[in-house]
Amino acid sequence: MASFCNVVATLTENPPENFGEVAVSRDARGCYYCSFVYEIKKIESVQKSGILAVDLGIKTLACCVNEKKRFYHVGGFKGYSWFNKQLDKIRSKRDKCHKKSRRPSLQSFYGNKSE
Repeated sequence: MASFCNVVATLTENPPENFGEVAVSRDARGCYYCSFVYEIKKIESVQKSGILAVDLGIKTLACCVNEKKRFYHVGGFKGYSWFNKQLDKIRSKRDKCHKKSRRPSLQSFYGNKSE
């Protein structure tokens, strides 16, 4: 029969009251984390009648439209032009490769020496 040793944990925060479960996990650096599962009292909220449609994108973070046809644009990353230039350079080198080969021909790098 396997025996387990007693583990003493020091928490950095107070645990929530009336928690039901505790999940202990360890990350790659060897640090341990505790996740507490508990129920909270439902808070009554006043909801305003309104609709917001959100479109999450790749180049922009989000585009939104509400029921009054007002448009919201949430910007995102702005360095796409630099990445697109780098990808174009790599793709052009790849396109000059021989069929079924990942190695580009030397003419694509150095030009035609016979000229």
